[in-house]
Parts: sequence; C-alpha cells; structure tokens
Amino acid sequence: MTRPAVKRLAWYLRCLADRIDPDGAPRGMSYSFTFEDREGIRFRDDGKRCPMWYLGRDSYDRAHAEADRPGVRVDWGALARGDREHAVIHWPEAPP
Repeated sequence: MTRPAVKRLAWYLRCLADRIDPDGAPRGMSYSFTFEDREGIRFRDDGKRCPMWYLGRDSYDRAHAEADRPGVRVDWGALARGDREHAVIHWPEAPP
C-alpha cells in the first residue's frame, strides 16, 4: 500500500471508530506540550510538541469538573438547534 492509501485507510477507520463509540473515542486537541528543564510542562502552539489527547467524553467532563476555576461550556448541539437557553452550561462551582 502506498503512504497516501494508508493515511486514507487510517482516516476512514478513525471515523468508523468514532461512529461506533462516540462517547469513548479518543479525541485529539489542538494543544500540545513539551517537557522543559526547570520549568516542567510547557503548553505549545509553535509546532514543537507532543499532541494532547483525551479518552472520551467522561475524561473531558472530568477535566472541567475537577478544575480549580471551572468556566462555562457550550452545548454545540443545542446551539445548532437554536436552543440558546440550554446552550451554555455553567458548572456548579463556576461563578455566574
């Protein structure tokens, strides 16, 4: 198989896995990180990186729920339906 064919097959299988288990599928983020001497982890957006992923909706929700200062979240499905009242989710600990 050629490299483009392998990439196309991998993309197809990734899409198929997301459809089979949308809540448990791994999701890639646009953020990345590097380990820096005497600094620890540095979040990057300059191309140097180890990409960040989270496993499913439960991990994503946990990242919000266990935050020291949780913010608001957007329910994109409700927003797409035009339901603005339920589109913004405030976490219980978040300030109004």
